Parts: sequence; structure tokens; C-alpha cells
Amino acid sequence: MPPLGMMYVASYLRRRGDVDVRIVDLPVAGLGYEGLEPEIRRSAPDAVGVGALAFETRGMHRIAAIAKRVDPRLPVICGAP
Repeated sequence: MPPLGMMYVASYLRRRGDVDVRIVDLPVAGLGYEGLEPEIRRSAPDAVGVGALAFETRGMHRIAAIAKRVDPRLPVICGAP
């Protein structure tokens, strides 16, 4: 299932201004958690958004921890349907 919630947020942000938004779907991109940290370092985002369902909260916390390891000041925004 595509990350529709994140896609809606990305679309909204793009329409609101000159914002570069990337969606990285870890399984589709062939990235595991171990590939996320280099991806965040390479792209140097202003914020990281994580979408998760109730049964995915462990993964959400893990992604947030990886983002904070890259930069403790990096905002991590979590959401769900």
C-alpha cells in the first residue's frame, strides 16, 4: 500500500510554497533501517516525517531515533491516519 497520508502532506506542502519534499518508503527503496541514516545525512532535511499505523509504532520510534542520531535538533513529525 502506498503511503497515501505522506503523499497528501507532501502535495499540500508543495502547493503552499517552494518546498522540496521527498518521500522515502524504506521497503520500496530497498533501504532497511541501516540504510536510513546515510540517506538522512545525504539529503540533509529540515525535518523528517514518519507515518505509522498502531502496529508500526516500534518502527516509528526507531526511525525517529535514527533521525535524532544524525542531528538531535532535527524535527521529527509523526502522524497516522
